[in-house]
Amino acid sequence: MFHSRSESVISERNGVRDCKPQTLPLFLKAGTLLILSSCLGVPPAVSSQLETSTNTETEVLVYGKEQEIVEAIERSRDAQVVDTFPNALDYTLSVLLAHAYPVQKTEELVRHTIDAVCKEIESLGHTNIPASQRNSWVDTASQTKSFELVLNEIEAIADGEVKRDQLVNAGLPAMLSATGSKVAGVLGVPQAEWLTNLIEARSKPSEERGLLGIDASDWPTIKVLPDTLAAEAGLRDGDVVLRVNTKDVAEIKTIADALRSLRGATGTNLSMTIERGAQTLTFNIRRESAAERIKASVIDPGIVYIKIPDFEGSGIAMRVKNLVREHVTLTTPAIILDLRDNSAGRPEETNGVADIFLDEKYLQIFQFKNGRRVAFKSKPGSLIVRVILLTNQNTASCAEMLALALHDNRRATVIGQTTAGALCGKEFEKLADGRMITFRGEPTVLSPTGQDYSEIGFPPDIVVDVSEDSNEDEILARAIEFVRSAERKDLSQKPTR
Repeated sequence: MFHSRSESVISERNGVRDCKPQTLPLFLKAGTLLILSSCLGVPPAVSSQLETSTNTETEVLVYGKEQEIVEAIERSRDAQVVDTFPNALDYTLSVLLAHAYPVQKTEELVRHTIDAVCKEIESLGHTNIPASQRNSWVDTASQTKSFELVLNEIEAIADGEVKRDQLVNAGLPAMLSATGSKVAGVLGVPQAEWLTNLIEARSKPSEERGLLGIDASDWPTIKVLPDTLAAEAGLRDGDVVLRVNTKDVAEIKTIADALRSLRGATGTNLSMTIERGAQTLTFNIRRESAAERIKASVIDPGIVYIKIPDFEGSGIAMRVKNLVREHVTLTTPAIILDLRDNSAGRPEETNGVADIFLDEKYLQIFQFKNGRRVAFKSKPGSLIVRVILLTNQNTASCAEMLALALHDNRRATVIGQTTAGALCGKEFEKLADGRMITFRGEPTVLSPTGQDYSEIGFPPDIVVDVSEDSNEDEILARAIEFVRSAERKDLSQKPTR
């Protein structure tokens, strides 16, 4: 729990509560937030809305067990073994119904699939399949949860002119599209290999994999993520790798090899030689943890600015908390948390940051396919200071969760662009031929008030249209101007003595 640094001084004159900012405590005990937040111009949370969003069947837990709950759901499912299915359509249907979609949706998924398969053979010059025949196939496949009999009949109609793979490849994207999810699709073998290795890399504890910010999906040509160690070192999009440490690129043949060569423990160094046009350049990068990457500074007019690149790894919430303690004073007008391009991480770290500013408030609700709902709450004690969050279209996943937690509890103003909408599980399953299907999984993350922004994104309070040719950080500039305006408003509303 955070404790008061000094006693608050609140006096009343003519029925008006007057707070003296220079003596207000930064860290308040539970129960005092609602009294003092109104004095600082921060509206109190509307707890009645939050209570409404969590019905009597919703479990309410103090944050910290988010990942544990999701993993328990994963372990409870029956494993789907791809080799036991006669075709990729059967496997995909089984996976979708087991992981994410209700059984009642079976007929809809099947119908879209069969329509696409029929369209494929019709495009090759065969007679149009009558609606009655299609309906019969839909009934058969829906009841058996298998397309095998239907595929056999269609192959017979095509008289050997259409291969089974053609039919499956026509039906597979149609089935995934029928889910209505933007994240559903089919990845080719190279993309599947890249994603498999990326998932493996991210499963490692953060201490075992220092972060670089290099996208090697088009190896040996690289992409460099913004605000990362690679970007700071001087690497650029389009650089072609010639050597990593002591290995020539000829020895690093696959994407899996590339990821293994880039991966390393926090605190270790990586040397990379690249080709950029006619130049050959070498860069030395020290791998850092996500927590080490978080930096704070004081910018005009006394605003504390904290950039959080991502929530990957442990110690992030503690790092932010320590930076706040070091930089925030009694006269700090606002904290700006920059969540732009923050797209991954651990929910418990996200909620640990939200907990700094919230006093026993709902953070988010996890909603599962089986109807289970779990709401997470912050702990007692909170910091009283105006909070500004910066977002863009690459603000995703855990960063969006932080924005929703603070915004719905009326503890932050969001400035920038609509977020990515990555507020649902995204699952991946490999097919027998090496390709991979992607689809929406569990859980869906709802805001504290029960709103679902998954796949549509969360709109900011203040939208900033960024000019492509501008050298100014327009979103940050707008946030600073907002703080200045809020300060002027606070002063104008302060009662005269």
